[in-house]
Amino acid sequence: MTDTDENKNAALDLTTKNLAVFPVHASGEKVKCPAVTGSWKSHSTSDPCEAALLWEQSPNAAPAIDCGKSGLVVIDVDVRPGKDGREGWEKLAAQHGGLADTPLVSTPSGGNHVYFRQRGGMEPPGCGTGSLPPSIDAKGAGGYVVGCGAVTAAGRYELIGGSLDRIAELPEWLYDMLRPADEVRQMQVRAELDAPREIEAAAAWLASDAPPAIQGLGGDNQTFKIAAELVRDRALTPETALDLMLEHYNPRCEPPWLPADLHKKVHSAVGSARGDIGSKTAEGMFGGVVAVPRPASITPVPKKSRGLQVQRLSEIETEAVDWLWPNHFARGMLNLIAGEPKIGKSQLLMHVSSVITRGGTWPSGETCSKGGVLCVQAEDAVKQTVRPRFIAAGGDPELFAVLNTTKPEDGDERALRLSHDLGDVESWLEANPEFRTVIFDPLTAYLGNADSHKDAEVRAVLTPLAAMAERLGVTVIAVHHLNKGGHGGGASGRLAGSAAFLQVARTVHMVVRDPDEPVNRRIFQVHRANLGKPTPGRSFHLEETTVPARGGITAEISRLVWGQEKTVDLDEALDTTRPKRESQVDKAMTWLRDRLAAGPVESGELELDAKGNGISRAALRRAKDELKVVTMKDRGKAFGAWYWSLPSADKLFGPVTLPEEKRLQ
Repeated sequence: MTDTDENKNAALDLTTKNLAVFPVHASGEKVKCPAVTGSWKSHSTSDPCEAALLWEQSPNAAPAIDCGKSGLVVIDVDVRPGKDGREGWEKLAAQHGGLADTPLVSTPSGGNHVYFRQRGGMEPPGCGTGSLPPSIDAKGAGGYVVGCGAVTAAGRYELIGGSLDRIAELPEWLYDMLRPADEVRQMQVRAELDAPREIEAAAAWLASDAPPAIQGLGGDNQTFKIAAELVRDRALTPETALDLMLEHYNPRCEPPWLPADLHKKVHSAVGSARGDIGSKTAEGMFGGVVAVPRPASITPVPKKSRGLQVQRLSEIETEAVDWLWPNHFARGMLNLIAGEPKIGKSQLLMHVSSVITRGGTWPSGETCSKGGVLCVQAEDAVKQTVRPRFIAAGGDPELFAVLNTTKPEDGDERALRLSHDLGDVESWLEANPEFRTVIFDPLTAYLGNADSHKDAEVRAVLTPLAAMAERLGVTVIAVHHLNKGGHGGGASGRLAGSAAFLQVARTVHMVVRDPDEPVNRRIFQVHRANLGKPTPGRSFHLEETTVPARGGITAEISRLVWGQEKTVDLDEALDTTRPKRESQVDKAMTWLRDRLAAGPVESGELELDAKGNGISRAALRRAKDELKVVTMKDRGKAFGAWYWSLPSADKLFGPVTLPEEKRLQ
């Protein structure tokens, strides 16, 4: 295996551990420098497909790990001529009772990289030495290290201890050593905590004068400074500071923080803020309460209720599931439709919308109650694709609305972000009660800055969306993509991103190719619906049609046509690692090619032989079309038999055009 192959494989292996990687030069003057255009932070990714594309563009590069995005702090124990940090590191670890089992990587210089997870609820350390011994430094937020398994001109970065599947959390003593020395001292409380006048002043400051966090312009650091001023200078408890920032500060940020992330910022500020508590309050400046020692690191334990909603089961009445389409789409819940690209998910969504808006009939026979559909979509042109497909499906355009973009006050027009704009969506739905279905195509386009591969971030977006659906009784139907597979896990393992998509949605459907007719026919089938009874899948295909367009012309478009009930093994259909079984059409093509190899055969005889070999007339017809079989009549006989032959056969009969009534049906 070449170094190029080893580095690419190492990069992909690191992504399977949810570590974000990007290419760095493996040799030359720029060795270990980013091998990407622009900021390396914008290229780092934990998605194996995206990583593979990066290495297609830089095949000779070695993988580096983005420590901040990966949630890592890596201790770099350096070895250079006259400098050796290994002894100092060993003594340091021994003084604190040793280290937990965590990955240890040898570097080409003879040094080590020691991997740790960032401490939960604390501000992630950056890069630096802090109070560490000489020749030892840390790579944290904003830094990177050459990854485990990489090969450079200097040598190999090899895992010699621990496992990347079990990375220990950064010890508290080591976290403290990475902070500047003047941050670790005891602080003094110089004012009353949560004084009403300070709360009022802080709210006004956050709403107007506090600098907002802007992505790409130091937003992380800016938010941390704001939180630190609230809990330090203004003598507010973490709980009060968080409430005020969520209400008055977060709406001004671009983009707004997820509540869980803002919670971490506030409590990190408690542990890392410098200075005395309340130093900028009136009491703190002019002599207020007696100074009381208070440690800089405070365990974030809430002192008061944060609005927990608790009910006894005896207070809750049982309700039956309210189905929009029985055993398929549930009202008041999140429902997913997943499938590979270009397989018909969006077409299916337009057909479902048309049934809803006209109060039509589902293919299983039930009548759908009529209602409006709010469409939030990002992949198709509305005028050229969305509207024509919807009209071709027979929908009522008066009950179909498209949400294109949003334009906040004093802001630029932008795409919808559920983490910020869900309240506006709910307000619109409340003002338009006839609209009781919302569709997203695809759902991942509206997650905002949430990482679609991280459970906590995905849940932080989807849980409020599901809660809104339940409050309003709205059916939410969303398109979701599949990954490229190859890692096992069956159909569930093919869902792209975090497992939270599968877990939060109440029903999950798959659109797959019909194994018997993979070219043109698809199967729509329930994959997960723990609230409904088992339901067979159903085939469909797309047919070409036209709809009226502006200027008196027609627009060509396709529409969905349902077929028969048909259930397939979804795990098998979506397993990219196992060979696909031969379809009925493939079988028919092989048989027909062999049967016609010796020359033309009478059509009636072919049909009988095909039936005897277990080949249906439909499969035979498809095979005939795929092989471009020539149809011919016995020359000179008015009522002669019709024959089939392969395109190259014209020995005995002259090719003629088969009349429509004589075509194989």
